[in-house]
Amino acid sequence: MSNKTPIAHVAATESAPKRGLPRSSATSEPPKKPITSFSVVKVPKGTLPPEKKSSESFLDDSGIDGALSKTRREFFAKLVLGLILLLVGGFLLLLSGGPQDNSRVLSTANGNKLNLEVVDAETTRQQGLSGRGLLDGGMLFVFDESGRDHCMWMRDMNFAIDIIWLDESKTVIDLKQSVVPATYPENFCPTGEAKYVIELNSGDANKLELKPGQKIKF
Repeated sequence: MSNKTPIAHVAATESAPKRGLPRSSATSEPPKKPITSFSVVKVPKGTLPPEKKSSESFLDDSGIDGALSKTRREFFAKLVLGLILLLVGGFLLLLSGGPQDNSRVLSTANGNKLNLEVVDAETTRQQGLSGRGLLDGGMLFVFDESGRDHCMWMRDMNFAIDIIWLDESKTVIDLKQSVVPATYPENFCPTGEAKYVIELNSGDANKLELKPGQKIKF
């Protein structure tokens, strides 16, 4: 007998599945992914980089929008401050009785008139017309009390003047005409109790027809 196995028998033997093993065992399973272990690390404060601001936030703080916003705030702050100062100034002006009138109009019985600049404080009375040019009108000195010591002189004067003294009733009690600067330091004092003194450009007393005993208004 021959020891060769028939071909058909070999084919059948090779094609037959092995006993006890499922068909899927012939294919190898894919390798499983390894499990990666990790741990939480606590980072100390101050080591993280600062957060980047968005473009919108950047414009609000330091860009064009921020600059405009700052300008608006400064404008409104100045506006409010100006309004407050205006209100305070108006209130103080109201308490003081309104704006102070620093001028009067001299008028005589015969209809003559002349504008007068009023000086009623100690400092302005001492200054008077010293260092000034010709008057556009006259200067009225108002004293706190009547007296014979309301004397005038020509210190630092640049032109000649007429000096008129008046009592409390505004009646002329004395008059000196064409007093020149060269008379300094001579004093010119009234002959009676004077409350007011008027200084005019030299010659104006004659033009206004002023004389002792005449009552004037201002």
